[in-house]
Amino acid sequence: MARLTILTQDEIDSLYAIPKLDDEERAFLFALDNDDLAYLDTLENNTACKINYILQLGYYRAINIFFQFNFQTVKADVEFIRLQYFPNQPFPKKQLSKKYHYLNRYQVMGKYNLRNSDSVFHQKLLKEAKALAKSHSLSRFILEGLLSYCQQQNVIRPAYSSFQYIVSTALQEERNRLVNKIHTNADKTLRAELDKLLENDELFYNLTLLKKDQKNFSTTEIKNSIAKQQLIVGIYERSVALIPKLGISDQNIIYYANLAEFYTIQKLKRFNNKNLVRLYLLCYVHRRLLKINDSLVSSLIQKLTLYDSKADEYQRSKIDIAETVDKQLRSQAWQVMGININDHIPDDKVREKAFDVIPKERYKQFLHDFKKPNLDRDFYRWEYYEKIALTIKKNIRPLFRVLKFSGANDEINQAVMFFRQHLNGNQSFQDYDYVDIPLGFLPQSLKKHLTYKIKNAEKQSIKKVNGDRYECMLYKQLKKGIADGTVFIKDSHCYRALEDELIDVEHWAKHKQAILNELNMPLLSTNIVDLLDQLQSNLKDKYAQVNQHIHTGENSSIQTKFSKKGELVKWTLPYTRLDEGINNPFYEKLRVSSISDILKFSEDATGFMKSFSHLQPKYAKSAPAAETIYACIIAAAMGIESKKMKAISDVKDIEHVSKNFIRYQTLSAANDVIMNHTAKLPIFSEYNLSDYGVLHIPLK
Repeated sequence: MARLTILTQDEIDSLYAIPKLDDEERAFLFALDNDDLAYLDTLENNTACKINYILQLGYYRAINIFFQFNFQTVKADVEFIRLQYFPNQPFPKKQLSKKYHYLNRYQVMGKYNLRNSDSVFHQKLLKEAKALAKSHSLSRFILEGLLSYCQQQNVIRPAYSSFQYIVSTALQEERNRLVNKIHTNADKTLRAELDKLLENDELFYNLTLLKKDQKNFSTTEIKNSIAKQQLIVGIYERSVALIPKLGISDQNIIYYANLAEFYTIQKLKRFNNKNLVRLYLLCYVHRRLLKINDSLVSSLIQKLTLYDSKADEYQRSKIDIAETVDKQLRSQAWQVMGININDHIPDDKVREKAFDVIPKERYKQFLHDFKKPNLDRDFYRWEYYEKIALTIKKNIRPLFRVLKFSGANDEINQAVMFFRQHLNGNQSFQDYDYVDIPLGFLPQSLKKHLTYKIKNAEKQSIKKVNGDRYECMLYKQLKKGIADGTVFIKDSHCYRALEDELIDVEHWAKHKQAILNELNMPLLSTNIVDLLDQLQSNLKDKYAQVNQHIHTGENSSIQTKFSKKGELVKWTLPYTRLDEGINNPFYEKLRVSSISDILKFSEDATGFMKSFSHLQPKYAKSAPAAETIYACIIAAAMGIESKKMKAISDVKDIEHVSKNFIRYQTLSAANDVIMNHTAKLPIFSEYNLSDYGVLHIPLK
């Protein structure tokens, strides 16, 4: 049976191969303290034994492991040590015996309080791996956790093959645990609903339809998204109750959801273990509904923004007309008032002349319009909203019905609850009493646009609320609350509250210590006061060190000014702007390169392509074509769908590679490779952003 592939060969070598050092690294790693010198004195004139000790000490410092080696294979390191500490001694010709080699190793182990791993420790590693697998089923994550555990326990890490076995066993046992939990805790109804996703419904499988993303904000696409949400909302609600019983982490939900998307429907149907398929589908549905809800919320925001834009246009046009009419009325009023003081017009002709300007039958309307011209911008805005009330109900009301809003204040929550009850009931909005309708969420200045008065049976004037305008106002306030972080949709990725991302407060209060112990992160258990004191002390030391380097002139990047008494008066950063334009003249000398050329150059220089591993570890040996990865990266960066990139380029298999190789973990790993390589370039330490307004202070 093939072993689980976790690391690349380069990564394995970085953990288990003798490190290749330069002189600067050798000077640091092979440095000796008083204890080391005292031990070397006990070895008397055995130069080979002394060099062997220094080699083992340095290699352990470099990568925390011991090696079997001979002097010829590490000739450069031996020569450095000989010249540094034993310049009068020749290069050792004979190899050191195993006895002295292991005596030196035990001395180093004693120095750092180390011990070898054994079968008992392997069992501890397996237990730790099982705990890590519950957090994340990514094999690399578990291996990194085990390496950290070995370091914490001061145990020399076992062979890579041992880690492969431990990680593989932990992953398999975690998978079996979840499958058994599904079998035990999932009721018959839930199992049937999950199985139904793999059934052919007329032309398409339900799961195929579910995997299709919303293309745009058209009414048709929104309705399709709502239909998909309703298809799985029952499974999702059951998954919310079931997932805590499974003891599955968010990262593992993502992992198994990705597997459901990775396998074809035919492949899933051929799985012998039906409960494993149900686990994949359960996690996929749990994640998929959150993404669908994100699309629905975005649709609601986009639609309301569109209506707001059209309301602005309508408002402006109405105000322009109102201002024109008002100007005309003022002109007519000026003419009428001029008639009253015109001495050439007899008094008995004044009314006649006034009616020539404004006809008698329009005079009352003129007086009404002139007395109180309607220049209220909000009046026309809400007039428009009432005109398109049917459109709003058609497009927004379905979204409101399926999304569960929760606000930071009670007023908006009461309004949401009231309107849901209204939609589910048969009562006309006009039949509600004014005092029964929640209006606390409304801005005070806008309430006048939502209310009107009617006469009741007793001929008394009573207030009523315009139902169409109330509905529109509720939607607008929900949109505003989403934007300013006071309205949330818990069952979503992008619009949930911070509290929904965190551990429940009551659960944390009861199980705080157990959670910290399970995380196995000593820093989190450290008292914050002690930690801050330690950091403050370190910071003071750094300040003293930096000031000392400035005062002595050791930091050549700082310009200093001293008084006649030799006291430091001030220090400044050198600042020379190379250009006043947008681009530095240096870049004009470089040839223009395409993004794909830059990616290819970066790959040749850094080998970042090795970071793009397959979603499934057992397929890790299958490497995609570099051009396909480049196309996927460019498509993602430009916001182009894989299908469109495939259509406009000559690169094939983009969708398959994007689905199996492009994800957060691989992109992050590739980015780290490029950044680490960049940091090693000679120009990196010279690059100064001060030319662009960013201060950079070298700390020696």
